[in-house]
Amino acid sequence: MSLSSSIATAATAAFRLDTMATVLATGADAHSFLQGQLSADVAQLTPARILPASCNSPQGRVQAVVWLVQRSDALVLLLPAEMVEPTLARLRKYVLRAKVQLEPGADRLVPYLLDAEAAAALSKSIPEGAAADPAGAPAAAAPPPFGAR
Repeated sequence: MSLSSSIATAATAAFRLDTMATVLATGADAHSFLQGQLSADVAQLTPARILPASCNSPQGRVQAVVWLVQRSDALVLLLPAEMVEPTLARLRKYVLRAKVQLEPGADRLVPYLLDAEAAAALSKSIPEGAAADPAGAPAAAAPPPFGAR
C-alpha cells in the first residue's frame, strides 16, 4: 500500500480533536526549560515516545496536564484547548534568559485521533527509521541528561 493510499485510508478514520490544542516550544534551551517547568523527565522524550507531564504551581498543585511530543522542529505540548492561554502565561513568567520561544501551535498542528486500523495502515507505509514528523527532517538527537554539560 502506498503512502498516499494509506493517508486516504487514515483520513476516513481520522477524527479532529477540537477540544485539544498544542503549544510549541522551540529554541536551544527548550528541553532544559521544560525540564524545569514540567513534571516529566524530558530527557526520556524521543520522536517515537510521548510523555505525560503536568505543569504545577509553586505549591505543587497541578495547573495543566499535557502530553509531550518531540518533533525535529519543536517540542509540542498537547493539552485541552481551554488550557493553552493559562499554560502559556504560566510558562512565559519563567523564561527569563532562557533561549526558548513558546507559542500556540494552532496554525501549525491540529490534533487528530486515528482508529487502530487506520493507524496500523499508515504506520506500515512509513519506512523504518523515517522521521516521526511530516516535515521529513531527520529526528533530532536526544538531549544530554539534565544537568550534564
